[in-house]
Order: sequence, then C-alpha cells, then structure tokens
Amino acid sequence: MTLWLYLGTVANAVFLGALGMMTAALADNTIIAYMIPLVYYALNYAAGAKLGYYFLFSMQLSDFSPKLWLGITGGLLIIGSLILKGLRINRFLHFVKDILRKAIV
Repeated sequence: MTLWLYLGTVANAVFLGALGMMTAALADNTIIAYMIPLVYYALNYAAGAKLGYYFLFSMQLSDFSPKLWLGITGGLLIIGSLILKGLRINRFLHFVKDILRKAIV
C-alpha cells in the first residue's frame, strides 16, 4: 500500500463524512444525514467519471488529482457544518435564556 492510495482513501472518507455532517447540520435529521453519502456513493457507480473532480473511484483510472478536490471540499464542508451547528446552538441557548428570563419576571 502506497502513501498516495492511503491519502486518496482518507480524502474519500473525509468527503463522504463531511456530506453527512453538512446534511445533519442543515436538515437536523440524522437519518437523512446517513442517506446522502450512501446515495452519493451509489451515484458514483451509475455516473462514473462523469462526476469529474468528485468521482470517488478515480484511483482505478490512476488519476489522483480528484482526491485533492475531495479532501479540500470535505474539509470546507466540515468547517461549514461546525459553524452552522454552533450558530444553531447559540440561537437555542438565547431562546432558552429568554424563556427563563420571562418565567422569572
């Protein structure tokens, strides 16, 4: 196993995990968050190399450049989902604080 194969596999895993994280942050539904990466994985079987830089199985074609795109996009999706989830938690905490403040007064 070479370093490039390992890094390509990690890029795929990061991208698929990030799709699930972003879906969970947007939809606030865990089941949908599990389904989106599975649907994308199946789409890669059907569409093949037509997905361009987002083709998961590009290493079969000895093309490692899409792995860079998958890794970077996955990282950005993870950062975006964490920010989005943090904003939702902040909004929820302010909501609870307002309810408690009204209940006390």
